[in-house]
Amino acid sequence: MKKSFLILAAVAGLFASCSNEVLVDNQQQALNGDAMPKAISFSTFAQLATRSAADYELEEYHQTFVVYGTKTDDNDATVQAVFGTNAAGANTGVTCDYIAVAADRDATQAWHYTPARYWDTQSQYYFAAYTPATAPMTYTFANDGDEVGATGTKFVTTSNYVIKGQNRMQDEGVQRSEIKTGFDGIKGLKDIDMMVSDLNSQHGKTHDANVDLIFRHTLAKLNVALDVERGVPNLGASGYKVLVKSVTVADLNSTGSFTSTLSGTKYEPKWTVVGADKVTYKFTDATGVELDTSDKYFIESLILPQDIAASQIVTLNYQVISIDDLGNEYTENFTYTLKLSDAFTGYTTYDEDTNYTIKFHINPENNVIVFDAGVAEWSTNVTGSKTIE
Repeated sequence: MKKSFLILAAVAGLFASCSNEVLVDNQQQALNGDAMPKAISFSTFAQLATRSAADYELEEYHQTFVVYGTKTDDNDATVQAVFGTNAAGANTGVTCDYIAVAADRDATQAWHYTPARYWDTQSQYYFAAYTPATAPMTYTFANDGDEVGATGTKFVTTSNYVIKGQNRMQDEGVQRSEIKTGFDGIKGLKDIDMMVSDLNSQHGKTHDANVDLIFRHTLAKLNVALDVERGVPNLGASGYKVLVKSVTVADLNSTGSFTSTLSGTKYEPKWTVVGADKVTYKFTDATGVELDTSDKYFIESLILPQDIAASQIVTLNYQVISIDDLGNEYTENFTYTLKLSDAFTGYTTYDEDTNYTIKFHINPENNVIVFDAGVAEWSTNVTGSKTIE
């Protein structure tokens, strides 16, 4: 399995309205060579490292993120919290909300916070964020007045987080591919795809047009997909079809605490299992979902990073319906189990920011019960003889 990460970048601008609080006035901007103050702005589009057009925007995952930002004065090295506070311990950042852009509005105005903050052209800025705002998370500082990104600063959970076992494919129905988005924790208080950003540094004089935040998943994800060797036979032809009744993945740890410390510019997430509570992931359909020759995903769920255990088993319950060329059918139930430790050979843990997929290929035609017949020799041969005189 390859470790993969999703990168979400915040790059477009946010306007400064007439109600915004001006933190750098026009006179100071003029002294620094700028005619007008420039608001610090956020907007998002999502992409992989290649920044291709096929990538996902943050708003497809979450409608909010919480940002922390500090600036350090070039002249006297004074540190000021610009987004949120920077006192020791847990702190409150500034929430940015996604608002769909109306046709008559500037397309750079999708992400909003208020009041506006303005670039100070004689200061160095540092930013970090987590998403969504509803996540049980905060950013902490080791000392009063630290910069964002200083030694000892980190993202942490404010309380233990409990995975509930949400399965997108049970919610939405089986899919040809992963849905990817939607673990927002809102509908039915379900699971949350929590992400933290890399550290972003900008100077107020040479800053980019917008603050570019790169978010990474902190949890792991598990997918189970199935297909079948051959499609349903045409009318008048013999063959088979396969109906999946349930897919279950059992005995994964559900409760953990989280911390994410800085390594270079990336915040490295680390989950620690707390307690022995378990969660089971399920897909069920009483009628059964018919397979074909393309993958169908039956489970797409967030999982807590943890050790892979032999007790963690995926169980498939399905029916094979055999059909003869007259249309007669015979239905048989099957149960198949697989230890996850055998599915991911060579891996001993589910790691943060890693996507694990198991694909089952069902091939009944290689297991048709076939008869052959022969005749054994007589088991006993009795011979009598008589001489006729």
